[in-house]
Amino acid sequence: MRKLLPYISIFVLIFAGILIYNYQTHVTVPIPWQPMRLRIPNLHIDASVINVGTTATGQMDTPTSQAVNSPYWSSVFWYAPGATPVKAAMQ
Repeated sequence: MRKLLPYISIFVLIFAGILIYNYQTHVTVPIPWQPMRLRIPNLHIDASVINVGTTATGQMDTPTSQAVNSPYWSSVFWYAPGATPVKAAMQ
């Protein structure tokens, strides 16, 4: 039994390391305040939201497209490092 103890310990350590690695690299937690769609029924607006970040110089990135049917023409953009949206109260 004493000869098996080091092997069992190594196995447990390797197994724990694999579990921790997989959890840290593969489990993504959705951001609860991140907007997914912009809907304004009175104006007949229902657009998906695309996140944008910053450029190498630190300015807001602006996606561009020359395609006629690009999703950029029917989507809105959300500056991901920006302020958190607040849900408006319906009255």
